[in-house]
Amino acid sequence: MNARMFVLALLVCAPSVQAGGFDPKCVAANATSVLHVDMAGVGRSTFLRALHASGQHVENEFDVGSMSKEFGIDFFSDLFSITVYATGARGESSVTVVAGNEQLASAWARRAKGQAPSRKVAGRDTIPLKRGSDTPLVALLPASPGSPRIAVIARDEAALQSALHVIDGEAPTLADAPRATVPPATSSNKGPRIVQPISARPADGSLVFAASALGAPCGLQMTPFLERGLSLLCEFADLDSANKDVVALTAHTLEFDLGEVGTDLVVRLAIDTASTSDVRKLEDVLRGAMAKSAAVKDVPDAALRLKRLFDAIRFESRAARLMATFRYGASQLVTDIDFIEESRGIRPGR
Repeated sequence: MNARMFVLALLVCAPSVQAGGFDPKCVAANATSVLHVDMAGVGRSTFLRALHASGQHVENEFDVGSMSKEFGIDFFSDLFSITVYATGARGESSVTVVAGNEQLASAWARRAKGQAPSRKVAGRDTIPLKRGSDTPLVALLPASPGSPRIAVIARDEAALQSALHVIDGEAPTLADAPRATVPPATSSNKGPRIVQPISARPADGSLVFAASALGAPCGLQMTPFLERGLSLLCEFADLDSANKDVVALTAHTLEFDLGEVGTDLVVRLAIDTASTSDVRKLEDVLRGAMAKSAAVKDVPDAALRLKRLFDAIRFESRAARLMATFRYGASQLVTDIDFIEESRGIRPGR
């Protein structure tokens, strides 16, 4: 179990928004994937405080500190949420919607100062944002009483215009799209399923939410989001190449939700497949990974902690969908993972 990578993946994978909540009206109906991070919630979460207390500042892995200095904003207090969605068969066009306080508008104004006159896209002023070899465009939406400030970032003028049409209600959104239902499946039904809009929504208390649309039926290539999500799952479970192939061939969609209920961390994972037999294959692979990790000879206390972690995982299957839920005390999770890794020599003791 590569717990260190898992902890990193949990926290940072980045109109009518309430305190960082997900707004489907900001996402195009044809999105192939969506990632939403409740920055305000993460900043005040028990889990992040526990990580910091153990000396793990995971945000440093993503250069949050230098970006905060560059833009003059605090990512966990000035930003309420970050929503990223992709469109296109290979997710080639991505849009980022950032909600925050007035510091977001101030940062936009500072970047615009001294630059050439901005181009207007869908009636909004825009500025280029130089990031490495890319230069995406940023538009700041006008202030609206009682609502957060919203900035929209896209790779080019056409993508930004499409994104602004979505927010303006001039193009279909996920809020308009009909909720998808998982069609009945049998062990022999491996036929193609109708591609449907993303129907998943964050659970109560969600901090990080991600979902993909149907990505691998009928021999179609996976979207980069689904491919990366399954890769992280395989890396976390420490799967060998044969079991990685099982995951890649059977998983058609991926939903992930990490949140807190009280002081408990709750992780939900759902994977759609083509058949009930594929669900069984996936569950066997994941249970096998747990058994492999449990078979490592640990000191008694580490073995007991690992057993508690695995006992907190619940599997459930419904038609052609596999669901896994993990609920554990957030602070205790960090303590137990630290102890297990130190006892196995993965991480030096403090």
